[in-house]
Amino acid sequence: MPRRLFIKGDPKPAITITRRSLGKQKLVYVARANRQFRYPFRRSAIVYIGTTTSGARRVAASAAGKAKSLLTHHGVKQLDFYVVTCKARRNVQT
Repeated sequence: MPRRLFIKGDPKPAITITRRSLGKQKLVYVARANRQFRYPFRRSAIVYIGTTTSGARRVAASAAGKAKSLLTHHGVKQLDFYVVTCKARRNVQT
């Protein structure tokens, strides 16, 4: 008789997409780790900053691509990706 297979699930979602990222075409997004990294001038939990012109689709693709390289660092257990926006100004690329 075959052994029973037990399935485990993580209670946290893998990726969350909000409405803020759907309405825009040009986006800036930030990847934040659960621990800080040492940079030349200070320590920060921000491990990646990216821009896109293809909307939320690129954020999800970047999250999948960067996860393999960033999660291999000691102590990094999760990455959070945030979309950064600001109000538009006339005659200024924001």
